[in-house]
Amino acid sequence: MKQNIKQIKVKQRKKYKSREGSVLNKEQAQRYGSRIEELMNQKKGKLLATDVLSDARKKKSPLNDFFEWDDTQAAISHRLNQARYLLRNIVEVVVLEGVKTEQRSFFCVKHTPHQEGTYITLKSATTKVGYRKELLQRIINHLENTTQLLKLFQSFEK
Repeated sequence: MKQNIKQIKVKQRKKYKSREGSVLNKEQAQRYGSRIEELMNQKKGKLLATDVLSDARKKKSPLNDFFEWDDTQAAISHRLNQARYLLRNIVEVVVLEGVKTEQRSFFCVKHTPHQEGTYITLKSATTKVGYRKELLQRIINHLENTTQLLKLFQSFEK
């Protein structure tokens, strides 16, 4: 006599990690990523930053501890982000191989991953070996990530 054996679908949890250089630890990346995925599913695959913030406002939300809820501290943090935005978005015209091109004027460098960044000029970024190595490694990492993302997109076109 055959027994009916129920196949139990075990939903595997997706593994989330923080990006290199992020302030998030492994546990936080997993917790936050899982919650954001839940929200994404609730919103039928489309999520706004305001949706994330609305959920995070709830004391029991796994996202709550990521945000700064003290308004004075949040204002300071926001202004620091504005200053970083300003530094990232100012360019200068340089001539490369006879062609004028716009390049960022200021670059953020860090001596250790969790250290606050120090901004340097384009000239320092290109002429000082330590800075140049750090920034070139960041460019290499970005290109490697972009290459992997392109391969992922291409795999869905086949």
